[in-house]
Amino acid sequence: MTRWTSSAAVKAITAVAFVGFASQAMAADVTWDRLLNAQNDDANWMMYHKDFSGHHHSGLNQINTKNVKNLKLAWQHNPSATKRGIQGFPLAVDGIVYY
Repeated sequence: MTRWTSSAAVKAITAVAFVGFASQAMAADVTWDRLLNAQNDDANWMMYHKDFSGHHHSGLNQINTKNVKNLKLAWQHNPSATKRGIQGFPLAVDGIVYY
């Protein structure tokens, strides 16, 4: 069993607090203005449907009809522990995928 010293406990609490504050700072970057203009921001998918138009369309063109056959599985999620299916959707904001 590990015995915590007061110094280790302070470091652990500081680390947890830092992560909490850092995640709030990142989330604060998604402003109402960014959401209103999401249709012009193909680098991010900040809400369901991508933007308020509801078209589920991205203007990104790195993957196209000529190279789609070269795609390979990069990761896979198996929601085997749930009986209700997937209840959320991934969001991508400033290079971070939230799921």
